[in-house]
Amino acid sequence: MWGVLMHIPECERALSEIARVLKPGGKFVLAENNARSLEVVFLERLVNVAKRALGRVPHQRRRVPLGIEEWQVAESDGLMVRKTDMPALVRHCSGLGLELERRFAGQFTEAYVRVPTRLAKRAIHAFNRFYFARIGRPGPALSNLLVFRKRAAPS
Repeated sequence: MWGVLMHIPECERALSEIARVLKPGGKFVLAENNARSLEVVFLERLVNVAKRALGRVPHQRRRVPLGIEEWQVAESDGLMVRKTDMPALVRHCSGLGLELERRFAGQFTEAYVRVPTRLAKRAIHAFNRFYFARIGRPGPALSNLLVFRKRAAPS
């Protein structure tokens, strides 16, 4: 699931269904935004402060058991984006019989969507490639990739 679960409001129910249909020993790979990333903890807070200072309304946010849900309002509808609390996700999945095998960083930041020039965007993309290839620590990175394996049924 690449960028899917983060848009499902009832993610606990979706994870339960994934665990139900996955055969014992089967793997489930998930890409999620990390609520504890430097981008969420610092940059998003700074952006919200700037929006308020400019008289703009920041996105509606609320804490939920598996992270932070942010509703982005469009002209006719809205889009929910969750920043996931990775330890809470791992605990929840473990309770469903899904054991974490590996967690690693995807891209470090999505700041390229906030900068106006192609040169700045390219620099951020280059840093993301460098971080993924050379550093790879998932904790400070926005995008985290998680590999779960369903426990074998007791014999």
